[in-house]
Amino acid sequence: MSPQQYGEITQHQCDDATKAFEQDPSPANKANLCHGVSAGAVGGIVLTLPGYRIAAPWQAEIYSTYDYTDAELADDARKAASDLGKYYLDRKQPWERAHRCGGVYLGDGWVLTAAHCVTTAATGPEFLTMRKVRLGVWDLSDAQPGFTIVAAVIHKDYEKNPSRNDIALLKVDLHSGLMEEDFPQARLIGDPRHRRPLAVGARVGVTGWGATGAKADGPMMRSLTGGVERASAKLKEVRLFVVSRKICAAVRPYRGTISDDVICAGSPIAGQDACTWDSGGPLVRLSDRALVGIVSRGYGCGLKGVPGIYTRISSYRGWIERAKHAPLGQVSRM
Repeated sequence: MSPQQYGEITQHQCDDATKAFEQDPSPANKANLCHGVSAGAVGGIVLTLPGYRIAAPWQAEIYSTYDYTDAELADDARKAASDLGKYYLDRKQPWERAHRCGGVYLGDGWVLTAAHCVTTAATGPEFLTMRKVRLGVWDLSDAQPGFTIVAAVIHKDYEKNPSRNDIALLKVDLHSGLMEEDFPQARLIGDPRHRRPLAVGARVGVTGWGATGAKADGPMMRSLTGGVERASAKLKEVRLFVVSRKICAAVRPYRGTISDDVICAGSPIAGQDACTWDSGGPLVRLSDRALVGIVSRGYGCGLKGVPGIYTRISSYRGWIERAKHAPLGQVSRM
């Protein structure tokens, strides 16, 4: 995909992309997609329950165990709209207040996620009580209690260079009586049936319950339209294209930060992207549903010509295996 193709959208591309991304074919939605007008959502589709079981049965959710008090809700409601510490908690459902990150189930109680989903929550063992993990969940508004996290392993070099190594593993305590087949595990690129390397221009899909409004880099809770960012109760999937390292590195906010250890993925259509609270969730190659990346970072969400950045799984296969077989601590780095 050339810089011109990535930065500009033609009518032919618009028609193809609209069909490929399986959008609602109504004229209003199509016009919004083609011209980059925010339609109030960061693109993609809300998966049906059968669709979730095919597209992302290994999706995990990481959520907070903290229960806000009535006083805290009232205090947040009193804050001015200009206050960057205002989270609009009074407008959110309990599941929405609790949701923090995505993850990927690898089997044997191991969940892959982004390092920043761990380090921004706590700096030590307290993380294990501050967060829990749900597996096999599609609708967060109707979700059962999750699993306790018994250990976390963070890449030792992440905090030295947050532009790389944004990867962590969580070990969860599965309830007795549950079978491994109750929760399908992701198929990683590099596995015997998925050895084909990821190509530039390949179609990929990212899933999550994250913020649904396109936004610039700035206040976390405000979309481009000025509305309050809200999460999606049901799992969504956004379909993207792998963008070359050269094109990605030329995007001004990313200059000097793009290495071989990340994947850039975006769309020629504005408003198609992962966003806040999607971190740690899976990026899969659509042709074989192999896990190729996890959501790491980005400049805003759904901005034209600005792809998202994903931790490249093929660069960390060795680290994943070593971390899974290392002696379990509480929150450790390796």
